[in-house]
Amino acid sequence: MARVHLDCGTGEKVVRMGLLNQLPAEVLLCNDLGRLVSSYSTDAATPVTTRQQSQRHDRGTPIGTQVRSQPKPPRLPIPRRISTPPVPPDPPSPWSSPETLRHQTQTDPTLQCYRDRAGRGLDDKRIDRIEWEDGLLYRYTAREGSKKKQVPQKQMVVPQGPRQELLRLAHDIPLAGHLVQKKTRHRLARAFFWPRLSEDTREYCRTCPVCQKTGKAGDHPKAPLHPMPIIQEPFSWVAVDIIGPLPRPSATGKRYILTVVDYATRYPEAVALANIQADTVADALLRVFTRVGFPMEILSDQGTQFTAELTQQLWRLCGVKALHSAPYHPQTNGLCERFNGTLKQLIRAFAHEGKDWEKYLPHLLFAYREVPQESTGYSPFELLYGRQVRGPL
Repeated sequence: MARVHLDCGTGEKVVRMGLLNQLPAEVLLCNDLGRLVSSYSTDAATPVTTRQQSQRHDRGTPIGTQVRSQPKPPRLPIPRRISTPPVPPDPPSPWSSPETLRHQTQTDPTLQCYRDRAGRGLDDKRIDRIEWEDGLLYRYTAREGSKKKQVPQKQMVVPQGPRQELLRLAHDIPLAGHLVQKKTRHRLARAFFWPRLSEDTREYCRTCPVCQKTGKAGDHPKAPLHPMPIIQEPFSWVAVDIIGPLPRPSATGKRYILTVVDYATRYPEAVALANIQADTVADALLRVFTRVGFPMEILSDQGTQFTAELTQQLWRLCGVKALHSAPYHPQTNGLCERFNGTLKQLIRAFAHEGKDWEKYLPHLLFAYREVPQESTGYSPFELLYGRQVRGPL
């Protein structure tokens, strides 16, 4: 450390500074207050001496005096040195000379079958023909979806050397736009062809770093759907779910509805519940299954009332296999979810007072069971009982 006399334009003062043998960097960036610093001192003639003014007085600045700053010299522009990284030389292009391309075409082992076919014309088994032109191979084929009388499409048969460069030009540059694999392949196929063109294009687009970061829609297709099997026996495979809490409780304090739908007949059951604790849900399911029989498999979401030890113990005692849908994926239990939407719509249409929805629940279930379903062509009541139900009509 050293005490240095510093002239900052408003007077000299002693400043403690640290000294180094050499600077840690060629250029040091610091704050330049510039015009933010007032030209006049903030001290003014006041009858009260503050602690800060007292400290300045000890350093030799008189209290109550006004010090004018010296005019600052004009600031000279500092030449800026911007270091730019050296530009690497361009890699040797496979299109550097026509002779190189001809030599690669005539010696590439992947094009041997096309060299053998060159000049044979178009036979009955193939839709394309290969011809030699100026030492290069060209493929003539009819356009996709076109008639044979139209002018065939001409494609250059490309050896292995230029293929990566063609893929880059067809996909990476701004004029290519990093489009999806299908559009990139169409762009290449307008003028070029080589064996496994589609596979190479698909792999190039799949491993493109820019496409992986941006994540275009459609690059990651959804997992294939597995439809539910056709169930022959009624109530051998059922789906359960819970509706609620409803905005208003019923007259008896019920705020939830337990729904059960049979996969074979689409026959629904619904039970109003005051809560969705495991014992309450298990008791309601037990009352339903004592009327229609215990299923072999039951599908539900991963709610705690369905995964609790009490519910699992009930399934083990009754010989029921429990199936659970994936988290945040209600489409797995789509049959029950669709019925829940229909039931809530019916409740909104008839529950005018808000608390009388439990009274209409049996009537709404009858209305749903009576009409035929689009998937089966029969009503749930007819499939379960083997006869048409007698209603008001």
